[in-house]
Amino acid sequence: MRRMSEKVRPRQDRRRGQSLILMFFVFLALIGVLALTLDFGFVMLSRRQMQTGVNTAAIEGLRGRGLANFDANNETLRRNNARNILQLTYDDDFDLSTNNTTVGAGIDSSLIQGNGFQSTTIGPANTTLSENLANRANFIFRPNNFQLNAANLDHGDMLVGRYQSNAVHSEDAAYLRPDFDPTGTTAFLIRMRRTHNPAGLDEVTDVSSRGGGLPLMLARMSFLRAEDASAPYSIRRDGVTVRATAIADSVPARSVGVSNMTLAPPIVGAAPISISLADWQALTVNTSYDLSRTNGDLLTGTTVVANTRRVLANQPLFACQTQASIEQAWPEPNLLADGTNAEFYAAIFNTTTSATTRVSEDLLIGFVRIQLNRTGANYTLTPLPQITAAENAVSLPAIGWQQAVRTQLQSNATFAALNNADQTVALAELITIAFQQSDSLAINDNGLLTPALVRAIR
Repeated sequence: MRRMSEKVRPRQDRRRGQSLILMFFVFLALIGVLALTLDFGFVMLSRRQMQTGVNTAAIEGLRGRGLANFDANNETLRRNNARNILQLTYDDDFDLSTNNTTVGAGIDSSLIQGNGFQSTTIGPANTTLSENLANRANFIFRPNNFQLNAANLDHGDMLVGRYQSNAVHSEDAAYLRPDFDPTGTTAFLIRMRRTHNPAGLDEVTDVSSRGGGLPLMLARMSFLRAEDASAPYSIRRDGVTVRATAIADSVPARSVGVSNMTLAPPIVGAAPISISLADWQALTVNTSYDLSRTNGDLLTGTTVVANTRRVLANQPLFACQTQASIEQAWPEPNLLADGTNAEFYAAIFNTTTSATTRVSEDLLIGFVRIQLNRTGANYTLTPLPQITAAENAVSLPAIGWQQAVRTQLQSNATFAALNNADQTVALAELITIAFQQSDSLAINDNGLLTPALVRAIR
């Protein structure tokens, strides 16, 4: 037995250290995976930061479409507003004159230097690490050179047009999109990009701007293939291409907030009156009608053209809300201060009936824009043209609105008599019909619109 163990021992000695070699290669592979994970995790983070910026800017670029003071100079003002809010997204003190913060959409390519093929340095040549840390704000990507694209070219930073929801949501190398027609005016597209400008469309004066591709840090020093210096693209030299696109479209306004006329300028909000859909259709835009404050009649001379209902205007209003839940009795002597006029969002209601349960109720279906004037005891109401609201209007009701509608409908005897399942059916049908009528109001009857983000996936 002793002789056998003596023979085995030398073989074991020869295998010592093999696991260490294996662990070395495993460890080396893990470092590579870690490098790629960190770098491309940073790519995803930067893209999300870019997307946050363009989402906000797209809505701002569409806000106020149709208002004369927003459409001046070929929409230059709204484009400037979109650019400003995009830049302010990456500025923690909201002062664009100076920016010494590290808020941005990822690092700038100037931080990771080198020829992109073999060698790598941190920061510009002939600088120390302490100098680079002291000036780290210079190495953050921000859209400082964002272009207005007044010519409205397809590859521009921002683009006015018409959104086509049923088209393919894609974008080719020339930035042409099947879902966006640049000859329209109801939608606003905005894009940020970090590219090496392969087609020459990403850095055109007054049209487009770009940042350098997102530089690799750990992976740049890995075993990624080193391209020839004349290669048109190298990930180690040019970084990762990152693009973010957002489109805001004009959609029906389905909720409005409370007005505040004590501010300068005042905040436009819910009017103290509502109008039925049929009566609204009988009115003419930019025509003033006398408003009787005793019964809400709208008159031309002595002829009654339509009727309004007085409502509570000290709370947000939303589509599908029951008219009865906000209605008040006339007369009302103080709709407006004497000698003043103000713009409002007036609620439009219509009788809506559930096909299955036959529950019928007057529901708000949307909003329109009006102006009220008061001189002494006399009021006039003027329907105003359609706009995309500049403030205080959104495309969806507030959180919890479905339950609020269900609660409001309990005062409807037909609805209250239903069991829970049938109430759910009635509620779904009433909401669907009201939303369909809201769409029709916005398209056909001068309804109020609001900017909302729509699908823009490339």
